[in-house]
Amino acid sequence: DSLYWYRYLPDYRTVYVHYRACVEMKNRPFRDFATELLDFIDTQAVDKVALDLRYNGGGNSAIAQPLIRGLIERDEFAQEGRLFVIIGRRTFSSAMLNSLDLRDNTAALFVGEETGGKPNHFGEVGSFTLKGCGATVTYSKKHFVRYKTDEPSLPPDIPVEVSFSDYMYCTDPI
Repeated sequence: DSLYWYRYLPDYRTVYVHYRACVEMKNRPFRDFATELLDFIDTQAVDKVALDLRYNGGGNSAIAQPLIRGLIERDEFAQEGRLFVIIGRRTFSSAMLNSLDLRDNTAALFVGEETGGKPNHFGEVGSFTLKGCGATVTYSKKHFVRYKTDEPSLPPDIPVEVSFSDYMYCTDPI
């Protein structure tokens, strides 16, 4: 039920970080989570970090900044093969912006499927209610432009397709 958590995989000296939504949890502020995670990385035998954004449909991209800044500030993540970002068809919006920050500022390798969202996209959703019928209308207030070209998605460096068999037998090829 947690929107963000991590687990240490000692046999691989890897920390797996699951970040499912760019939303603050009431019982665990993301800033506290990021501080704990970065302290763990600094004090334990950690060679690699795998940040899983493949199920993250967005929210507020600023929430993840304490973690992203912390990863950028650590020299080891300027080396290829130390930071892996897992992306997929459900990576959208603010998770896309977080992915781009990591792509532009670290040596992260991106693993998985192409993102569902475009690097340049509309976001910052607003809403209003129609008085006559009570229906709620949502709309985008901002166009995020990160690159000169309008690419359809962010492709992975290491593509990993999920097959129907993987889905049926609950296996994760990543």
